[in-house]
Amino acid sequence: MNRTLQTITTVIALIVTVSIVSSACGRGSVPSSKDDPRPSIDEFRLSATQLKASLSSASDFEKPLLADGVLTFQEYEQATLAAIRCFKDAGFTIGPGDGPEVPEGTEGPRLTKRGKYTYNPISPPNYSSAQFEVVVSECHDKHTGTIDFFWAVKTAPTDQELQAARRLIGDCLREQGREVPVQPTSIELAKIAYPPDGKPQPGQAPPESYVACARAVTEEFDLPGFLG
Repeated sequence: MNRTLQTITTVIALIVTVSIVSSACGRGSVPSSKDDPRPSIDEFRLSATQLKASLSSASDFEKPLLADGVLTFQEYEQATLAAIRCFKDAGFTIGPGDGPEVPEGTEGPRLTKRGKYTYNPISPPNYSSAQFEVVVSECHDKHTGTIDFFWAVKTAPTDQELQAARRLIGDCLREQGREVPVQPTSIELAKIAYPPDGKPQPGQAPPESYVACARAVTEEFDLPGFLG
């Protein structure tokens, strides 16, 4: 059985949730061109506290890239592509990761409009859990374990973007005849997605009409899995 690593950015997003407030000053903007998603030269500046912590936890590969306290897109890209080469050398194939639907067989990585790479390493057949974890440690953790965290903070959506995304979901729902505030909150949308109280029960999925509205917005803002 093939084993897959959950999309790298999905894992990192769980960490970003608890760190975004202290790191907000380092965020970048969403690249404006939909035809060419490659971002302009940009950077994430680490605070003194972040730098000290990162140098104590970063791998030997990452430390030179973080030592000056500035992580550029080129350095982030260098680390990401090094991790991918490592996976390929180990016999893995690379899927495109989370995001808009892509033709079957499309290879990764995918550079999002937010300036973030997503990919999904897929192990060779009959890989054991132990073998899989060894390769993940050697490839992802060694090359991008710390760098991914900071770049995820940098490319995380701003509060304004999240509000705009929720507003568009609300607009779409009102077109369906639903009563939704002009600027719905995440709690108000959750109650529509998971009636009656916004808390999903085991096996409960949002109505397809809601998913259709959310899907259009997530593609526009490049927020995979965003429901409001």
